[in-house]
Amino acid sequence: MATDRAANTIHLALPRLLTGSALEAENALRHATAHLMVAVATDQRAPRGIDEGIAQYVERPVNPRLARIAALLQNASQRGDLPSWSDLNRPQPRVQDADLAAAEAYAVVAFLIDRYGLREFQRFLVALGTEPDWRVAMRSVYERAPDEIERQWQDSLPRWLAGGWRVNLVAAFDLRPAVDLLAKAHYAAAKEALDDSQRLATELGDEARLAEVKALLAQADTGLQAEALMGQVQQALERHTYDRAHSLLDQARQQYDRLPAEQRPMGSLETYDRLTRAGVQAALDLDEASRLANSWADYPEARAAAVDAGTAFAQLGDEEMAQRARTILDDLDARQRRLVLMLAALAALTIAWLALWLWARGPAELDWTG
Repeated sequence: MATDRAANTIHLALPRLLTGSALEAENALRHATAHLMVAVATDQRAPRGIDEGIAQYVERPVNPRLARIAALLQNASQRGDLPSWSDLNRPQPRVQDADLAAAEAYAVVAFLIDRYGLREFQRFLVALGTEPDWRVAMRSVYERAPDEIERQWQDSLPRWLAGGWRVNLVAAFDLRPAVDLLAKAHYAAAKEALDDSQRLATELGDEARLAEVKALLAQADTGLQAEALMGQVQQALERHTYDRAHSLLDQARQQYDRLPAEQRPMGSLETYDRLTRAGVQAALDLDEASRLANSWADYPEARAAAVDAGTAFAQLGDEEMAQRARTILDDLDARQRRLVLMLAALAALTIAWLALWLWARGPAELDWTG
């Protein structure tokens, strides 16, 4: 594929284009189209390095390729062999390694967009078409000497090589990856992607896209809040604070109700609901057992409530409350045993008294009438 800037045309080698993947074909078209658009925007006066950097930057990001760009720059930086911006932007660069030149071109454009914003970069492109030299255009737009901006890039390069190469602001035009992440309930990753989209829409003054991004961000924030609440529910259950867990679960459910049904973790919600209800009911049963324990007549109900509470607490792994239920149960059984023994003793005493009475009564009374 080749771009004829003078004729504003792109020449396609269809057999070669069709042998690659759909993504490779799309990026080839993006790359060629970008060269053409830059030529139009700058009246064909964009320097070689900036032109190539833009063409790569507008491609759909492919992490293995970007990682290779970062590796090329890291190796060159360690060797002290990074091309200067002047060499990079010569009509015929002095850089012998074409891959290294292309890698640095991408990194320079990425730096200018990330550090100063896309709007300023657009102004820079416009200035390239009117100023006699790219250095003059850069100074007029960024109000800094090109050498100073180049030093800023060199200072920021370690951070970029450590992972900043993954950021591509132009990729934020496409909201589909963020939408897919939201559909999978990957809210943190979606929010990170949408933050870039919000920045891009804000810089471009695209109110319609900004409203769309904000709606998706609100969905991501809702999901993050719901997940945070679910985490707090888990912590409350681990601490056996069942009332708090139940309240937090209600709040989490309210947040999930604002999300599409397919994003709601129904299994987790149902499990937590069962556990919190079991804990709350067990606490009520324990209180009931304590209240009824003072009445001999309510022994069966008190014992049943204590058994239910202890069983539930044991299933919840709440050893402290299970032991409290066991203590109440032991106390109830001990009191019942004392009652039985007391009644048995009373019965024995009654029998003994009766026997004594029968013995003390003596022979039958005489018949005095005879």
